[in-house]
Amino acid sequence: MHKFNHSSILFSILLFVFALTGCATKLPSGLPQTPANEAEAKEVWGRYLALFGEETHKPFNIESTFRYIKPDGESHRATLRIWGNGGYPYRMDALAGMGSTAAQMLDDTNSLMVYMPQENRLYVHTGPDKPVLGLSGLGVPMPFSLADLTSLLQGHYTNLFGDSYASAYTNQHGEFHFDLSSDKTPGYLALNKDGIPVSWISKAEKTWNISFQFDSPTKTGEAPQLDKMIVTHGKGYKVTVWFKGIKYPDQPYTTKQLELTVPNDAEKLPMGQIEKEES
Repeated sequence: MHKFNHSSILFSILLFVFALTGCATKLPSGLPQTPANEAEAKEVWGRYLALFGEETHKPFNIESTFRYIKPDGESHRATLRIWGNGGYPYRMDALAGMGSTAAQMLDDTNSLMVYMPQENRLYVHTGPDKPVLGLSGLGVPMPFSLADLTSLLQGHYTNLFGDSYASAYTNQHGEFHFDLSSDKTPGYLALNKDGIPVSWISKAEKTWNISFQFDSPTKTGEAPQLDKMIVTHGKGYKVTVWFKGIKYPDQPYTTKQLELTVPNDAEKLPMGQIEKEES
């Protein structure tokens, strides 16, 4: 049994939601090697774009549950609440045991702020290299940013995986594995025959892979809602995100509702300090 630690909760969340790093182009083991029929692959990809390609820029409020397991077996769980107006800035609160606030986050175009109420600490990072967050010293590639996580939870998969592919392969389960053209997420996106994502496999060795589980669609031709996604890493990290629900407010959030309010006496630290405290 591990002692509850808000710093570990915050570090776990940051480790999960930020910064895809550069990847090698070696084909990972276990991928199908059989080229797909070109016409069939285009049909499946077209279904995927129709279901998961449309983006709606409108106010949203998402709730999900997050569980992170480290290689040594230590685990942390939190409820994530994310809201915004369909683009930057994004606000997120992480609620831990008994509804206590473990962390509050504001992710804007060129800045990131994370406030930890229990410790009264504000971590800040600014600049174009914002997604990297100084975590490269851990030697662990990150799968995606908070904006990307939000896109996945909203069903806007092309924001992360792009809208084109270079080639396609099939396996014995009838799934299509598409070699993505996107430089952002170099890897293979597996779709079933209906165009619904099954998994994403990185091209890098020992890096993050994602599997998706969806609820059944309520109407024919309607995109199914994500139930949960499981993110694993070759070094033994595992993250599970359960989608709990999304609401679309009638009115946009005000500037004040998207602000991160911090006490004047909060200790201000660089974002990289989180890495040092966790190591």
